Amino acid sequence: MELQNSTHNIYKELVNKIYFPFLFFLPAEFKNLFKGEKEFKIVEAITNVLIVLDDQHNNYLVEENDNLFFLLKKSSVLESNFFTLIDAKESLSRNQFIVLLDKYKLQIDFWTYISKELEAKSKDREDLLFQKYKSYFFIQLNAFTTHQIAIENQFNNPKRTEHSFDSVKHFFRIQKGFDEQNIDLKKVVKISESSKKKLPIITNEEADTYLLKSVFGINLEVMNKEK
Repeated sequence: MELQNSTHNIYKELVNKIYFPFLFFLPAEFKNLFKGEKEFKIVEAITNVLIVLDDQHNNYLVEENDNLFFLLKKSSVLESNFFTLIDAKESLSRNQFIVLLDKYKLQIDFWTYISKELEAKSKDREDLLFQKYKSYFFIQLNAFTTHQIAIENQFNNPKRTEHSFDSVKHFFRIQKGFDEQNIDLKKVVKISESSKKKLPIITNEEADTYLLKSVFGINLEVMNKEK
């Protein structure tokens, strides 16, 4: 029987918050990594389309009028992981915490790498859907890099695991929804329209304002009023 606050359960809680929410797509060149493997048909079906893992643990294709405002929560979700680790350091034995921190850091290094790749490759996409939502890739990358640095500084753990193009296989296979039993090859596990929150779609300007305020402490609204 697992203890509620066991090292394993704390790790599962931390990792779950890494996965959700998350915005991604599979660039065309990623298909070559799966040639001859059982996942190839699924990969081919979702290549070059935007897919989001939302904060309710759904995954679905992003469409033109979808609201992805929940992706702005990524920074605060990762920050909660930061505080969970601080508490774990006090409650776990030294050896338990070292194992927990090392395993968590491996995950953070991996997802920061993936976020960086997605942000860079999203800039090359000229289709309107990617142009509309590309700001979220930058916000997502910022959340992971900020968290990665905070973990390294707080716990004196500067060593980073290097990743490569092949890392996308891991990304693909750990998602429970990406299984032939659960996936619609045309729509991906599309959740019903009625269950989506109809909130305003964030613009590129709003994303810039959010980053200036949350990351650099610059409040444009106050500055404009003082002019």
